[in-house]
Amino acid sequence: SSSSTSSSSAAPVTVLPLSAYVGTYTHPAYGDLKISLVDGALYAVMRLVEFTLDENFKITLKGKFESLGWTQATGAVNFSTTETGDVTAVSVPWFEPLLPPVFARSAQGPSLLSA
Repeated sequence: SSSSTSSSSAAPVTVLPLSAYVGTYTHPAYGDLKISLVDGALYAVMRLVEFTLDENFKITLKGKFESLGWTQATGAVNFSTTETGDVTAVSVPWFEPLLPPVFARSAQGPSLLSA
């Protein structure tokens, strides 16, 4: 039997505290994606779309979609971080699988670039 040397594993991908992902992320066409911490989980809102993120950043639809019974996970989001662990952007392949939109983190809150 051969063993795989790929980096995929069953371990959660969350490596930073959940609070590190909280903030407003902006895309020129999609607008703002606001991520907050609600009851110990990441909760995202963009216009009429609301969803939670699990420890692997998989999406579960909430709000209007939940009331329609559409609560299945629809893939995961991907956060971009600097080498020092600052979250700089999030991409959401569910919105456009062929070219996932990248939402840049708004310059709110503390920044390591501040002198």
